[in-house]
Amino acid sequence: MKRNVLLNLAVAVVGLILPGCQEKSTIEKVRDQVRKEYLEDAVTDHAAEILRKQEPDGSWADIDYQDRSRHTWIPSEHLTRLNILAASYEKETKDPALYRGIVNALQFWFNAKCKSDNWWHNDIGAPQKMLSLAWILDEDLPEECREDVCRVLKIIDSDSGPGRPGGDRPKVIGDNAKAALFMRDWEEASRQFRYLEQEAHIANPEEIVRDLGGFTGKKNANPTTGRGLQPDMSFHHRSDGVDNTNTYGVALISQFAYWGDKLKDTEYALDKREIQCVIDFFLEGSLKHTVKDIWLEPGSWNRDLSRPGSKKLSADYAIGLKKICGGYREDELDDAIAVQGGKKDFDKSWCKFFWCSQYFIFQNPQYTASVRMHSNITSNIEYPYNGEAIHSHFRGDGASHLSLDGDEYNGLQAVFDFSMIPGTTSLRVKDFPPKPQRLGKSVFVGGVTDGKRGAAAFDFISEFYDLSARKGWFFFDNGYVCLGAGIRSTEKEPVVTTLEQCNSAGDVVSSGDRIVFNNGVRYESLDGNTLHFLDEVMTGTFANAVSGTTYDNRKDTARVFKLWIDHGIRPQDKHYAYAVLPGAGTTLAADLFKVLCNDTALQAVESTDGKTAMFIFYEAGKASWSGGEVQVSVPCTLLLTEGKAYVSDPSRTCDRVYVSLNGEKHLVPLPVWQHAGESVAVPNVSS
Repeated sequence: MKRNVLLNLAVAVVGLILPGCQEKSTIEKVRDQVRKEYLEDAVTDHAAEILRKQEPDGSWADIDYQDRSRHTWIPSEHLTRLNILAASYEKETKDPALYRGIVNALQFWFNAKCKSDNWWHNDIGAPQKMLSLAWILDEDLPEECREDVCRVLKIIDSDSGPGRPGGDRPKVIGDNAKAALFMRDWEEASRQFRYLEQEAHIANPEEIVRDLGGFTGKKNANPTTGRGLQPDMSFHHRSDGVDNTNTYGVALISQFAYWGDKLKDTEYALDKREIQCVIDFFLEGSLKHTVKDIWLEPGSWNRDLSRPGSKKLSADYAIGLKKICGGYREDELDDAIAVQGGKKDFDKSWCKFFWCSQYFIFQNPQYTASVRMHSNITSNIEYPYNGEAIHSHFRGDGASHLSLDGDEYNGLQAVFDFSMIPGTTSLRVKDFPPKPQRLGKSVFVGGVTDGKRGAAAFDFISEFYDLSARKGWFFFDNGYVCLGAGIRSTEKEPVVTTLEQCNSAGDVVSSGDRIVFNNGVRYESLDGNTLHFLDEVMTGTFANAVSGTTYDNRKDTARVFKLWIDHGIRPQDKHYAYAVLPGAGTTLAADLFKVLCNDTALQAVESTDGKTAMFIFYEAGKASWSGGEVQVSVPCTLLLTEGKAYVSDPSRTCDRVYVSLNGEKHLVPLPVWQHAGESVAVPNVSS
């Protein structure tokens, strides 16, 4: 008995003396990984100079601590410098002078109580920088400041305003989890991981009830879904129905890739069903808003269109998702990684219409083209928050961008004419109207596709002016045709349809007044309209696109190619028809396409080989093509190709349509509610 007592006592003593020998818990190991990452990413640039210029009270004389700017909030620079001092202290030398500078800077910050007029800086931006500081210092965080730091970290709250549904929520959940890990609140961290899982689902109608539209109490403008991931794999950040797939939407992807890898093979691991949902969103939504899996497709840009720098999709997303895919769609992730890493050329072909966001995109190895529209359930654009993209009023009016490499529209912010956006029919205004974001008026807005080719339809009604037109785009493998009919306006400004406004390749030439080439692309008028073009070097400032930022007065120069059709002042029942042929050389549009009809009741185009025909029926009716006759019972879009037929309802109001093909009548049930506007195959049709 005595021997056993002594043995137990010895074991207890060893346990007290050597706690480091005990195996760390899995969550403690996750915490160690997070700390390691913060240290690795922390920069120490100019730490000595920053410390030298610090005032005795912990402030810096060149920072305006009274600034309340919405966009570039100057006081946040204080936290940036504080992070640099902390990184230098932890990574380079435990200098007591550095430590005193850190303490002084922290105490000054808490006493100054700096605030921005933009809630984001107060509730997300500044707390994120404080979170970084806490992780860098960790156990060296000054004890006299720890309580204040933890108080700021608790502002990062996924249950409060900053954690609103949409793109902010996944990021706030991730930061909330990191704050909990820092404070070793394992229960709270676990709760956040489960919250993150809940974000990986299709937004459903019931969510409208709890969607308060941010902080305004505004009802969701889209009556079929709440914020977040949509049934068509686009993403809505706000209640305006605007497509935010590769802006706010990627937060869902990045957070799943990050935490999925961290928690893999632990009791906190993310559920594989939610992981697969996010992988689907990445492959079917995010990648399908890009040019060749790399460049962010310019038609999907929102406020980011006014920001300097290139716009690419991070390769980290595909790499991170592969780590947690468990074999699910792994080949497709591998393909994206290879393309984004420059190890293979893009070789896919597809066509997709995002019916929840009115965004249409066609892509093959030769070219990418898109159409951005709006309807009575979606707003025309993202509101120009914080003074960004202040002149983007008309981007939702049928903006159609052509991309061969992906950088055709980069670097144009300072000189771009926002009254002439490619693809739009617009007034040549000098002064833009107030309140640029408006809920659309158009009801008939949509597209039809078989996944390889397709057509977009837009019964365009301007939210700003007495201006309307019926516009259609028809996409084939070797190019596309654009039709406009019923163009009318009673306004005093000239009306134009812009074919293109992009970086000039320096090789612009014309053949008569109906054919123009730029960058190997042939633009051809098909109905006698004259093509006007400009090719010149222009200089301007970013005030052309932004207001109230630090780079308003930054100058930039670009050589611009602009191409348009002039419809004159107060046009009535004008029209246009043109073809865009990437890499066509001497090939004429007539060798590839035939316009069957272009009026206010029907727009239709077929390929000259007779294999494909596309129809936009603005009214119930019939049409002929080389393969015979078609008739529809309601307004719709119809695609006939490879012996099959596909139909959609752009008005999103019908539950069925009768399609007659050469006298054979087919009843087609149409998708409704969340899937209204989606393309479906006409049953019992085969070659």
